Amino acid sequence: MNKKMIIILIATCIISYVLFTRLNSVNQKQPLSEADVQAHIDKLYAGEVKSIVMQEDIAVVSFATQEGIYQVNINLENSRPSNLAIVHQFVGQTDDKEVAQENLAEEESASKPSEQQTAKPEQNNNQNKNYLISEQQAIQIALKEQAGVVDNVDFKKTDDGGIYEIDIEHGDYETTFIIHAITGKILSVEFDD
Repeated sequence: MNKKMIIILIATCIISYVLFTRLNSVNQKQPLSEADVQAHIDKLYAGEVKSIVMQEDIAVVSFATQEGIYQVNINLENSRPSNLAIVHQFVGQTDDKEVAQENLAEEESASKPSEQQTAKPEQNNNQNKNYLISEQQAIQIALKEQAGVVDNVDFKKTDDGGIYEIDIEHGDYETTFIIHAITGKILSVEFDD
């Protein structure tokens, strides 16, 4: 009987261990996926997600509503939003969703260079390199997204043509835009307090 009790005790321990580890793994919350983040933004803000950049512990999400274009960080562990900021507020807010969508399309097309801008490369006196949009054109692209005072503009040469880093002060905040020097596309937007 002693051997039977030991075997039953060992079997009970093994079964208990297996059940405990399975229940524990089910109870542990998994980080949000990109689809989870999109659903969370839809639920919280009822906005149309434009981009999601997944990082180690947060997702940086850009989304549009009728009022404007916003950027927010979503914690992937607890799904809490932080650093919500308006990137661009639509002029003449309206309740009409179609008009808001038209405004969004106009804003997106405004940030792209026209055919005339890309037809001939211009010369940058400071860098003495060819690129397709001027410093002033890059500043205008940034100012269309965020009104304010231009604090600093830097051109950095890259393998694919170069970028402009433009700092715009507005109130107590500063927004940094990274704009591709050839396409005029806004590559990133950073907000500082």
